[in-house]
Amino acid sequence: MKFKASLIFLLVISLVMLLQISKVFAFEEIYTRVLVSSLEEKARLLGEKGLDVANAGPGWVDVVVDSRRLTDLIAKGYNVQVQYWTPEERNVALYGPNWYLAFHTYQQCIDEMEQAAIDHPNIVILDTLGYSVQGRMILGAKISDNPTQEENEPEFRIIGNHHGNEYMGFEIGLNMLQYLTDNYGSITQVTHLVNDLETWIIPMMNPDGRTAGSRYNADGVDLNRD
Repeated sequence: MKFKASLIFLLVISLVMLLQISKVFAFEEIYTRVLVSSLEEKARLLGEKGLDVANAGPGWVDVVVDSRRLTDLIAKGYNVQVQYWTPEERNVALYGPNWYLAFHTYQQCIDEMEQAAIDHPNIVILDTLGYSVQGRMILGAKISDNPTQEENEPEFRIIGNHHGNEYMGFEIGLNMLQYLTDNYGSITQVTHLVNDLETWIIPMMNPDGRTAGSRYNADGVDLNRD
């Protein structure tokens, strides 16, 4: 009897774990374009609660949905055209089959930030701002002539990659980190920016989404809409 009860308990625990795992890894991202015939129809679409709008233009709105929301929009009479059924399909179409080679990976991003701090210890310090759902570091770089001090000067924060599949965001952040540190002391304007400002650069706010090629984080949350 005790063995049977223990077995049932283990089965229940296993089921709960599977449900939690499915929430993280089975989130759908379907990239669609909704054609609208009037400003009124566009306004009605944009007024849909919880809709993830990626882009818009004259006569169309790009939205990211799951299959349930896709069915809902079609049932409401919207002219929905599916562009990509998965993040991978989107990335291959936009950037080619080896798309991932054109951008820094999460680990490469961390390595370059750590190298900048090693090469320029007088103007760069790193700080771990927290961890992602899947345990990846969210790393920030503080750039200033006195980075260990809190000075009375203007402060700027530059964040990239809220959406994990918007790759240029973190590339620009990394490039800015490299530009400011490599040209400090040799380009007057760069030296002024480092000496007279406190700049925080957080290139990769959504490392789980970047790793998965997904707009969302590993909980299916859009960090720029939540």
